[in-house]
Amino acid sequence: MTRQPATTPRPSTPPTVRRDLVMTAGTFIVGYLAYAFLHTPLSTTLTDSTLSAASAHLVAAVLIACAVLLISALTAAIVLRGTPQVKSSPPANDLADDLITDLIAGAADLDELRAGDVMTDRTRLITLPPDATATDVITRAHHTGHSRFPITGESRDDILGLVHLRRAISVPPDRRPDVPAAAIMDDAPRVPETMTLRPLMNFLREQGRQMAIVEDEYGGTAGIVTLEDVVEEIVGDVADEHDPRRAGVLYASDGTWSVPGHLRPDELAERTGLRLPTDPDYETLAGLVMKTLADIPQPGASITIAQEATTNLPGNVTITVDTTDGRRIDKLRVKRTTT
Repeated sequence: MTRQPATTPRPSTPPTVRRDLVMTAGTFIVGYLAYAFLHTPLSTTLTDSTLSAASAHLVAAVLIACAVLLISALTAAIVLRGTPQVKSSPPANDLADDLITDLIAGAADLDELRAGDVMTDRTRLITLPPDATATDVITRAHHTGHSRFPITGESRDDILGLVHLRRAISVPPDRRPDVPAAAIMDDAPRVPETMTLRPLMNFLREQGRQMAIVEDEYGGTAGIVTLEDVVEEIVGDVADEHDPRRAGVLYASDGTWSVPGHLRPDELAERTGLRLPTDPDYETLAGLVMKTLADIPQPGASITIAQEATTNLPGNVTITVDTTDGRRIDKLRVKRTTT
């Protein structure tokens, strides 16, 4: 009986790494480096102090995702070169694919979402009066955790400029009570609330700014938008303990949640799992309460709302007004009820 000569199985090519994604990742990295070091001055690229952590998050997240995909492809090719009929591991490559897909989906939102969709509404702005001093800037930063503040004139529509904590700290301590904040503020760039996020991001970068004033169709102040707001639409929420959308949501031992009135129903669902109905007539929980009661409620007033059918926590939700600030609802108590 004639024995067949042993044959060495031919190594397979890495089938699980999509070539189009690899090419996209490589093109992005090369393009970014070319743009950063050829189009932008080298000193600015490496040492520009105006670049914030939000900018770093954006660039780092995209570059890391692309690098993960390229390394995955390269590793698979090296391993498979000398390994006969080795099956690739889809989960690792699926992870890279999912990461790229999420980033691409977030990038697509840049052409759909507008500044008005991601801004902080004017009613939630923390501002300084025109007669504020450098000391006031430092004090306000200490109390709020923010580093930039709009300086207003006669009203919130009259924003004179933006002052940064860094500028206030640079003033000698003995002069801070006498130096007006208006003397160290920067001009406030303005954008329409209809501007989509891609040109908004380019505008902020060209201006070297992290924040802009959003104007409504009548020229009034609609709110403010930051580079972080844009970044979060691409890479998800950037952890920030001072973010007003995250701060102030506390769980109490009696089973209730203490939440700010400006919290939106979708933000409540993200933090607590409680899903309240949405309506074009209101944007916040405070708006929901006032619409339901058809009045400006006083502390102690409450409503009970049925949750949406998609909730994983059955039962109704009782919302009680905790504190108010003039005509504005400041704090609410939220509790799930099973009856």
